[in-house]
Amino acid sequence: GLLKSTSKEDMASQFVFLDKIYKNSKKLQKKNNSIIRNRNVVQKLREGDSIFSVALKFGLSESSVRALSSQTGAHREAVVAKELRAIEMLRQGKKYKEIAKELGLTESKIKILSSKSSAHSEYLRDRNNKVLELYNKNYTQSEISQELGLDKNTVYNILKKFRA
Repeated sequence: GLLKSTSKEDMASQFVFLDKIYKNSKKLQKKNNSIIRNRNVVQKLREGDSIFSVALKFGLSESSVRALSSQTGAHREAVVAKELRAIEMLRQGKKYKEIAKELGLTESKIKILSSKSSAHSEYLRDRNNKVLELYNKNYTQSEISQELGLDKNTVYNILKKFRA
């Protein structure tokens, strides 16, 4: 075996050899832990967690998490999925505040997405036209609100914007 020799030189070289093995095993263990941590970081990013919250959770710098994110595209995938979901919710006529709360985005982000979505722009045009059409048929703002399922303030703002 390794430790059967009795000379001091042999024992010293065996100690150096064992010390190298120990240090290499520690390096491998550290590398393995790092790989597992990075895998968990990427998973959290794919689930849509923010770069800041992931950095906080794993005790990493935001720049480290951002680097992992850009290497894997994980955070971008989650962001795109959220944006697509937000656009779908806009098409369904949900309010900015409601979408922002459900998806964990800001209302201003929802408004930006809204302005970029041609389908949503079409929805808004149709909605505004329906409001004006009902108003021209002498519906009250409350009746328009009920008929179209819109907030009274939304009806008021549309009329304020488009009435001559």
